[in-house]
Amino acid sequence: MDAIILAGGKGLRMDSDVPKALVEVNRKPILFRQLNKLEGKIDSVMISLGYKAEEIESALIDNYIFNGFENILVSAEKKPLGTAGALKYALTQFKKIKKELSHHVLVFNCDDLTDINIDEMKEIKYNTICLANPILPFGLPHIHGKYIAGFKEKPKMEDWWVSCGWYVLNKNLDIDLPNKGSLEKDVFPKMYTRYYKHYGYWFPLNNLKSVQEFEKTKIKLS
Repeated sequence: MDAIILAGGKGLRMDSDVPKALVEVNRKPILFRQLNKLEGKIDSVMISLGYKAEEIESALIDNYIFNGFENILVSAEKKPLGTAGALKYALTQFKKIKKELSHHVLVFNCDDLTDINIDEMKEIKYNTICLANPILPFGLPHIHGKYIAGFKEKPKMEDWWVSCGWYVLNKNLDIDLPNKGSLEKDVFPKMYTRYYKHYGYWFPLNNLKSVQEFEKTKIKLS
């Protein structure tokens, strides 16, 4: 299976000048964490870049490509295209470079950390959106009669499922994708897709606080 990592975000809420893909989690860039997760399990990976693409590409060359990781490719959009447009462009470039792209491609947002089983993803043969249980960022009150009997801080909402930013998609999906737009708003609502329920962890690293919260968990990453 081949993969595409959507890594074009600016990371403005990270309180940092570096692009989000290079923001560090436990002293290693988010993008590097994701690449390490794929190592040995994916044939080739295309990294879709946007903001400060040259800076990220330079970091990749220094840390991966010069060290024998020849299966890492880069697709850099010249102007913001949204997740749908970025994926369309990346798929088009991927197929130009690699003539035998896998029939279905693993696609995910760089800033969505999960322990999704890559081997299980490789068995999926349909357009599929991965779902996970979100963590409520507030205290959930336990109401007893007219009173609050207690709070459960930031509980995992086990009865709720949301997209966790990981997908398995047909390699020819680019034919139907807009040149600019959002996967979540413009594409998926109009598609017939299956779902995969992920019961492990999912941490969307949307801002500096979410990075700090993840680091407190002491979860070991690649």
